[in-house]
Amino acid sequence: MLAVLFLTTAAHTHSLAGEWASLALLVPVYAVFALLTGVLAWWGSRYLLRPAAHPDRLALTFSTVTRNALVVLPIVLGLSALAQSAGTPGATLMPIAVVTQTLVELLVMTGMVALFRARKNRAPAPK
Repeated sequence: MLAVLFLTTAAHTHSLAGEWASLALLVPVYAVFALLTGVLAWWGSRYLLRPAAHPDRLALTFSTVTRNALVVLPIVLGLSALAQSAGTPGATLMPIAVVTQTLVELLVMTGMVALFRARKNRAPAPK
């Protein structure tokens, strides 16, 4: 995944001249979505799926936070090329928007891992 992120970013960096502000607007949207879905999934699995085990709640929470944007990256790359050839403004940002979304999700999930580890280390040992 890191290789795909790096190569896609490197291949499209030239098209970002003067477009950083447009991408910067997406970061809070992606972050808020990831945080809200994480909280809602954790809460929902805890209170709505009462018998769900802790590992099941963790799996549901993490799978909700990530939308696996890299799965659609090949489609976005193709659509971006078509849109560029048609002269659509902003078409060069499409692949970088997908990479930005993935990077934000990775950062949020890294924070979640740290949070869950801290909670686990703070919890009393089972008897």
